[in-house]
Amino acid sequence: MIVQLLRYGISSLGGLIFNLLLLSALVEIADVGEIPAAVVSAGIALLLTFALNQGWVFSQYQAKSKQVLAKRASFYYIIMIGGKSANIVIYSVLLKLNIWYPLAWVIGSGIVFGVTFLLNRNIWTRTAD
Repeated sequence: MIVQLLRYGISSLGGLIFNLLLLSALVEIADVGEIPAAVVSAGIALLLTFALNQGWVFSQYQAKSKQVLAKRASFYYIIMIGGKSANIVIYSVLLKLNIWYPLAWVIGSGIVFGVTFLLNRNIWTRTAD
């Protein structure tokens, strides 16, 4: 489990960096509001983090059928949409406290990290072929 936690942390960091780059581009270049930009960037970053979880973090639980992969993806997105929703609530509160938007996103991500790891680990171990 320690190796999985470390890998999940690394893949989450990669997803967070990608998310922050996209968030910043949407806010600074495309002039999208901070909250809509966070929703869009988080949704896109989830595609990357699912691929990392499937191919590396929980690689010992590879899906051997499309049905298992679809089930796993469905549960993953339900969990992560819940986690990102909590992150956006925290983000919104921190923005109202005049916290710089990238820092606010990082803080929110850190708060939900542990819960999403435990729930995702449960998905991969329970849906193993």
